[in-house]
Amino acid sequence: KSCEALNALIHEMQGLRMTSSVKEHIAAIREAEKRVDVLFDDAVGSLFRDRLNAVEILKQKELLTDLAAAADRAEQTSSVVEAVLLKFS
Repeated sequence: KSCEALNALIHEMQGLRMTSSVKEHIAAIREAEKRVDVLFDDAVGSLFRDRLNAVEILKQKELLTDLAAAADRAEQTSSVVEAVLLKFS
């Protein structure tokens, strides 16, 4: 969801205008990042509750961390785009 909204945001920012559509994409990216944070916490907690072996826990936690980092980067990018568009609007 974040990637789709970020892609649409990048395409729409070419006009350098803060449109309602741009605002919606930024809001969608931020909401997706918040959801990912909650899902990350739940998933990491379940890794330890499910009593997996240590190697499997490390593998899955690394994957979850990478996915959460991707959502964070999408949110950071949307903030930069928002700042640029506000300067040009």
